[in-house]
Amino acid sequence: MIISAISATPDRSVVAVAAYYFARFDKEALQKLGYSTWREAYADISSKLGVKSSYVKNRRDGFDPLFAWRRGWWQRPLSASEAQVHSLLADISEEALRTLVARLLDSSDTPEMRLLDNLLVNHVESRPRQSQNINQRSITGAAAESLFMELHSAGQSNFTGSLLDHRQHGQGYDFLLQNEAQPDQYIELKGTAGQSGGVSFTPKEWQLAQSAGSHYWLVVISSVHDEPSLQIINNPAASLSPRQHFYTVLQTSWQVPAAQLSGNTAR
Repeated sequence: MIISAISATPDRSVVAVAAYYFARFDKEALQKLGYSTWREAYADISSKLGVKSSYVKNRRDGFDPLFAWRRGWWQRPLSASEAQVHSLLADISEEALRTLVARLLDSSDTPEMRLLDNLLVNHVESRPRQSQNINQRSITGAAAESLFMELHSAGQSNFTGSLLDHRQHGQGYDFLLQNEAQPDQYIELKGTAGQSGGVSFTPKEWQLAQSAGSHYWLVVISSVHDEPSLQIINNPAASLSPRQHFYTVLQTSWQVPAAQLSGNTAR
């Protein structure tokens, strides 16, 4: 079933949120919003929001560097607005984000839209450095995830078992490792551009790290774009002491400085 409503005026913030949802969840998002094809989705959204179909598609493609399962503008860095959208929505589950998109397409005059519009429009220009950091961190993280999958397929990840990709689930980890010899293991991937650098945890990641204990693994790939090196830390909640940072009403993260990562390699 296609959501039926027409926005009175073009609303590019709504397009940005819908485009992010499509890029992050791909065909699952398409199906759960009731569309049969991408062309149908673009046409429907463009008619509701008063923008061209190509604009909706281009906004979705602009988020490609964030998601390894997407193929697109990998050489194009994220814009400040795209980085800001990701920072606001990365920690929201598929169901919650789908509900938000459905509400926004039904009517852009909602409390959620007014809040998002304020954050997307007013905070991007006032926080360019943070947007640049989010941009780099997201692209580096996606590269680290892809490299880890390649290493595991080649038997060089230091893990044994079936590696299940759960990155789209938003449950606080990237991969589930299944092995008959042990309980399921949760693996969270982080990447750094250089040999040293800190990493950030989302609230879900840190909460799961705390509750899963020794079944949770932090894998940090340093110099991911140059000469990658692997660092594996078991039970990071027991050995690391991140400091909580608040950025907006929609996001908080747990940051681990580079100094704490050294000396915590499990194997």
